[in-house]
Amino acid sequence: MVSPIQSNDKNISKQLIVIGNGFDLQCHMKTRYQDFFNYRFGALLQREINKYQKVPFDSRNDFFHKLANEFMLYFSNTVGPERIFSYVSFDNYDPSSEIKKEKLQIVAKTKSFMEDYSQQLKNKITNNIKDEKKQKEFLTKLNAISPTNYSKWDTIFLLANCFLSEDSIVQWNDVENIIFNVVSIILLDEKKVALNDLKFKTGSAKRYFIFGVKNCFKDDSKIVAISMLNELEKFEENFANYIETIKGENLGDYFKKSFELLNALMHIQKQNILDVLSFNYSLDKSFLDTFRKDFDNKYDNIKNLLVNSWSNIHGIAAYKNDAAKGWILSQSIKTVGKDIHLPAPIFGIDNHDILNPDKNGNMDFNDPRSIFTKSFRLLDNHVNNIRTNTFQDDVDVITFFGHSLNQADYSYFESIFDQYDIFHSKVKLEFYYYPGNDNNKTTAKDNERITMKNVVRLLTSYGTTLKNEHGENIVNKLVLEQRLSILPTPEY
Repeated sequence: MVSPIQSNDKNISKQLIVIGNGFDLQCHMKTRYQDFFNYRFGALLQREINKYQKVPFDSRNDFFHKLANEFMLYFSNTVGPERIFSYVSFDNYDPSSEIKKEKLQIVAKTKSFMEDYSQQLKNKITNNIKDEKKQKEFLTKLNAISPTNYSKWDTIFLLANCFLSEDSIVQWNDVENIIFNVVSIILLDEKKVALNDLKFKTGSAKRYFIFGVKNCFKDDSKIVAISMLNELEKFEENFANYIETIKGENLGDYFKKSFELLNALMHIQKQNILDVLSFNYSLDKSFLDTFRKDFDNKYDNIKNLLVNSWSNIHGIAAYKNDAAKGWILSQSIKTVGKDIHLPAPIFGIDNHDILNPDKNGNMDFNDPRSIFTKSFRLLDNHVNNIRTNTFQDDVDVITFFGHSLNQADYSYFESIFDQYDIFHSKVKLEFYYYPGNDNNKTTAKDNERITMKNVVRLLTSYGTTLKNEHGENIVNKLVLEQRLSILPTPEY
């Protein structure tokens, strides 16, 4: 195991920390997409009610199980069984033209199912929960997930849940990959859509999924992309509300755990200059006062901390919270007195998936999916409204914690690597992995190797962008120069 990197300057530490969802998970926040969907669709509340009543869990009454049965029956009756169509994916024959469109109304069907399920939960709470305080608590939670703020993307993800196989490369709750595949189905010529990373339960399941997706967005081709984006913003608002809810349930404990973890990741010296780039929507600049106070208390004001910048690159869950807005804007005189809207959370797809040159080196800048790319959405979301500083000019170390390093975020990493010229400079890179919580050495080793694989893939991909250099050897170069470390989650 490579030991943690130490700064070359014993008096000052200059560091950039990049954090992903694993940071929140380490702080005991339930921020996985699956957690959100369980909350959003009432499955979590159903289980809480069952637990309170000491009723054993029955998968047959689970929201997702009941909806899957409902969908299969509904599509069988509207689209019809497989034998009706000799449907080969994306050939010139479109069976949807032979279906009476008024028969298939998947959005209305899904919304109706959610409303019925919500009413069933309400009846169960009011009829079976006699404790008034507990009844009120459950009803409050139910009202928070009411389908009144319904998005067509709710239907999309439920279709994916119903029809995608468990061994599909892209799982139904893999939000950004599902978005990429769905906008491709809707906005591209069918011959250009492969769906190679989607594996379906049956032949009928694939056809049903495609019909369902197309039925969600039946707008005129000139406005369908905007319609999809507007619906996505509703979905993002629901996600933001969820993050704010779980964050507010124990804010003090969350801030405490966040400080402890950040402190463990920092290379503490007498003078410390820190930049944080967060891919999360939860921990934002409203945390900084607490962070500084906890730091001063821990080190008895002997060591100094300057948070040069804190960037939530994909927006913040508290974007509608006036109190949070006041805290955030107070962190810099550049924003005081300005009427600034905080950036909402965004989900986006990677530019590489859209702006890939063809065999002749040409790129299609008219691709209708471009408004869903992270680059477009960052501009549209005005994320720089709360970014008052850029990263410091040079750093000793770049630390990655809790990030999956998936290809959708390569664009950000490549920009960072370019800024700090990691091929020629002395900057060091460290990547943390989760070793597991059961002291299982096999699990720890497996997770370490998975992280190594992702790091090598990221750096090798970056190496191909370097001109007039042996970029393909960048991993070897960093290892030989002792500038690359793969480390387990620190103890703290």
